[in-house]
Amino acid sequence: MKSPWTYVDLEERRRRLGMSKVALAQRSGVSYPTVRRILGGDLNRATYAHIAAIARSLQLDLEITSRSDAEQARYEQARQKAAALVGLVQGNSALESQAVKQHVLEQLIAKTVQELLASNQKLWAE
Repeated sequence: MKSPWTYVDLEERRRRLGMSKVALAQRSGVSYPTVRRILGGDLNRATYAHIAAIARSLQLDLEITSRSDAEQARYEQARQKAAALVGLVQGNSALESQAVKQHVLEQLIAKTVQELLASNQKLWAE
């Protein structure tokens, strides 16, 4: 599911309102350099609070929506983690010239997914 807004939407809204970035910074309480970075697409260091303040100043609402139901999210997490874990094993096996076939890897991933889904602690641990 696509995010309901992007930084481009914020910049376009600012322009349509005829509001300068300086005025937006003043109205939102967010520093001018931060406003400039966010409107320019640098969201790596942007905080939710800053984005929310900018959106409010542009008379926009932020909406948090679910990309999937909880079970699907758990499965996706388990699948990603299982693939990474099995990939480590496969990499070590390949170094020892004992690599396994693709269908065996898929079976290992499926088994690991089930084990991860049975344990919330393992599923969400880094």
